[in-house]
Amino acid sequence: MIDRHQLLAEYQDERIRITGVFERFSFITRQYREIKTALLQDVYAHIDGKDLDLGHVWLQHADPLKEFDLTFGDRIQCNCRVTTYKKRLMTPNKQGLMLENRLSLCWPTEAKVISRLQLPEVQPILIPTVATAQITPSKPMPVEPPAKDVMESFNPAKMILEVRRLAKLAGGIDSLQQLVEALRTET
Repeated sequence: MIDRHQLLAEYQDERIRITGVFERFSFITRQYREIKTALLQDVYAHIDGKDLDLGHVWLQHADPLKEFDLTFGDRIQCNCRVTTYKKRLMTPNKQGLMLENRLSLCWPTEAKVISRLQLPEVQPILIPTVATAQITPSKPMPVEPPAKDVMESFNPAKMILEVRRLAKLAGGIDSLQQLVEALRTET
């Protein structure tokens, strides 16, 4: 199986045009300095009229892309230089070496945003707290005469409806729970 990045071996030290979907910025540390990187997904290299699928790419020296205010899902196109770097391996490779030369893309130029991902706008859910909950005055609750037998007058459905009504008065079930907690701490 051919490594997708090895497809670029014959273009080393040349510039190629790529298209990819921006995921995020990051950085790597090289000799006490940080190098800005960008992770691109679904990357295609456009070379000699062909589109080579490269999968994901960590684009090195990606500082010029900061000016586009990229967000997750933006499809971008740019020219990049194909270079090599030494990759330190955790286990020896087939030749017994702990270092390997790998290809990378860096120094993007002529970048442009092809399309932006349009996410639906999410409305924040406001949960009233005990301090902000406003209890509106309502009609006093009718007082039922005490029942002769507690079990005869106990109606679970009626109790659930009453709790629902009280929760609505308090501004929601969360506010009712906060109110009950506040009352417990006062006594």
